[in-house]
Amino acid sequence: MVPPGFEDGAPQGEELETAFDKVISLMQETLYRKNVDLQYRPSAEHHAADRQEGVYVDSLANGSEIDPGSKINILEAMPDHNHARALVHDGHHQLLEQAENLIAGAAEEQLGKFID
Repeated sequence: MVPPGFEDGAPQGEELETAFDKVISLMQETLYRKNVDLQYRPSAEHHAADRQEGVYVDSLANGSEIDPGSKINILEAMPDHNHARALVHDGHHQLLEQAENLIAGAAEEQLGKFID
């Protein structure tokens, strides 16, 4: 089965860049609406900010370990495909953290739906 929108194959070139731009824009809007602070920084500042947040793994983006669900430190300069991936991956983590902070067990319940 071919996913909707892929009948003519996967997006390429400019169409692919437009898709990444849409993902980035939608994720930024969603995270801002949910009060997740997106902090874009150059490399050295990015890694120093991660350490201050209790994160000791170097990556494109990381959420806070001190205040889960509140912010994402994002490496300022990266290709759009990595930017989109970082926002989706770390944004999802922050939204799950927010749900868990509001209702204990909320994340486990959501994940359990995938396992059952």
